[in-house]
Amino acid sequence: MRELSDQSGVPVATIKYYLREGLLTPGHRTAPNQATYDTTHLHRLRLVRAMLDLGGLSIDDTRTILTAVDSREDLPGLLTATHRRFPHTPAPDDTWAHAQVHHLAHTRGWHLDPDDTAALVTLLRALRDTGLPTAVDAYATLADALAALDHDLLHHPNTPHWAPALITTLGDPLVALLRAVALRHRQPGRLPTPQ
Repeated sequence: MRELSDQSGVPVATIKYYLREGLLTPGHRTAPNQATYDTTHLHRLRLVRAMLDLGGLSIDDTRTILTAVDSREDLPGLLTATHRRFPHTPAPDDTWAHAQVHHLAHTRGWHLDPDDTAALVTLLRALRDTGLPTAVDAYATLADALAALDHDLLHHPNTPHWAPALITTLGDPLVALLRAVALRHRQPGRLPTPQ
């Protein structure tokens, strides 16, 4: 474990914590109080750190994703398992937002579960209430393109089985950062630098 700690830069106490939480698989026992760890443990440890530190996930969300990865669950299943839902509070003016969501699902051929619908209604209503044009169709087109990219990446023969966890965890922050950079490029000096 000391070697795993040295190679990864993760303290031994943290590695033991990850083992207790089921985020890291135990090493191969060589004695009652000793185990050996190989490169698969190092890769898994780095994956856990990326999910926690860069993805900002909780221990519970990380465990959920890793469980899905270990069972070879597909990316949509992972996204469903960890998607942060927006609290939906029904409002008298939800009719417009529901119509927009229904139109979106119908024109795209998407099946939306009730949680997806509620979250989209809440977001569209909030966008409209703040005076920002929704442009939901344009965003849906971009989402389709991102989904196609993710699908192709995940089905590439050299993609490791744990790749969905990184796409799930780091994909949204990566897109958000690239979006901010692209906006700054279009309007230099007018937008804050992302932190």
